[in-house]
Amino acid sequence: MPPPEGPAPHPGAEAQQPPPPGPGGAQPAPGPPAAPFELHGEPEIDIGIAWDLDSLRIETLQVSGLSLQLLGAGPKPLASGNPGGVLVRRSGAKAWVQLRGQGTRWPLERGDTLWLAARLSDRTELDRARWNNKTWRGTLKVFLNPRGKLTLADRLPLETYACNGRRQGAPQRRIPHPRRREQPFAPDVEIRPHETLSA
Repeated sequence: MPPPEGPAPHPGAEAQQPPPPGPGGAQPAPGPPAAPFELHGEPEIDIGIAWDLDSLRIETLQVSGLSLQLLGAGPKPLASGNPGGVLVRRSGAKAWVQLRGQGTRWPLERGDTLWLAARLSDRTELDRARWNNKTWRGTLKVFLNPRGKLTLADRLPLETYACNGRRQGAPQRRIPHPRRREQPFAPDVEIRPHETLSA
């Protein structure tokens, strides 16, 4: 009596082939299970605000300080507390950072990043800075892009940027407008991924 056969495959279906045997004809052992996905903290996103600038002046409204993240090194603090404002001006292959009312300048080289925070761990959702007659929440950063010009970007919690209404309802998550009683949402900006990958 012939052995019983399993159900015939559906027309057009490909029969599954067993994995090739290992050395000596033994079946290979199954690989280890994939590690579970773990998320530590809220994801963040960098938003490009402006690029290919020769200079920019930022008014710091509420920040913990300023620091330079140097290429291949740790952060270099420039100021603690709110310095009031910072000017970044490109000159040749580098840029210079100068605090408002001070004569000291610091070089901003290719690969370095100027953060409007004393340390990245000091960033909060209440950080605010003003540029181009607009107030920006989050932590701003400035760096030289591949064309050797200045890029201004903003680092925000992903949910703060993406969600509207539900998370934006809290006043501290909105941007104050000088001519309105209500506080509108952040303005739409064009995102260039290759512009926001520095540090």
